[in-house]
Amino acid sequence: MQGNFSVLLAVPGGFRRPAANFGLPLVHMGYALDSTRLYRTHPPSGRGGVMAVDCTADYTGTPGALAAGAMRECTARGFTGIFLDREQPAGKALAAACTALERACSARGIALYVSPALAPYTRTAAVLVSTAVSGGTLERRMTDAAGRFGRGRIAMDIELMRADFTPPAPGGKGTALTAEAFDALVQRLHPNVFFSGDLCANYFTYRAGGRTHFVLFDDAWSIRRKLALGKRLGVRCAFLFYPEVEPFLPQLLT
Repeated sequence: MQGNFSVLLAVPGGFRRPAANFGLPLVHMGYALDSTRLYRTHPPSGRGGVMAVDCTADYTGTPGALAAGAMRECTARGFTGIFLDREQPAGKALAAACTALERACSARGIALYVSPALAPYTRTAAVLVSTAVSGGTLERRMTDAAGRFGRGRIAMDIELMRADFTPPAPGGKGTALTAEAFDALVQRLHPNVFFSGDLCANYFTYRAGGRTHFVLFDDAWSIRRKLALGKRLGVRCAFLFYPEVEPFLPQLLT
């Protein structure tokens, strides 16, 4: 990617060696918080990139404990960034720890990325916003996020779309399809495929059981369009999840 926009590849333990062959900065999904401390969930591998921390647990430790542990790991592994991932709002201890970590990162020149649930406890961290939309427009989601969290703070979480919707699909929720189920459906239907510029995703329709089904899915082309939108909107960066996008990476990087 050109300019200041960058693409990072999030990799679970066990995928780091093949993922490294693509030359993108890696987000190492090998860390988590328990109630009081930061710990490794997978053996360390390689140097550089971003450490991703699963913050699902209810943290009750001191504010400085997370920052101290993260800084030690950054020094040991040469990490240039930290990503804190949590779906639910934080309790007081984790909120304070996020604020303390942001100060430590700023002092060390380390980038900080957070999921939207943790954004209120930081002032400058990049906020990962999912690109998986089934209604409205992706551009509106990104601009709304910029208005909520601050322009210049938004990063893209390229969440691969592969789902079957039966209108009216309350809440915009469809049935997730595995790669195998999706391929079988396409081979059975041989559908006409279209591209939605609003959603930045491919789609086709079919009928079954007297109902219309609407299938949204991503491929290399649609992911490219999402990345191009992010660059145009001034998004900081985009995270790709390696196991999902591995088949598309050769096309994305040419």
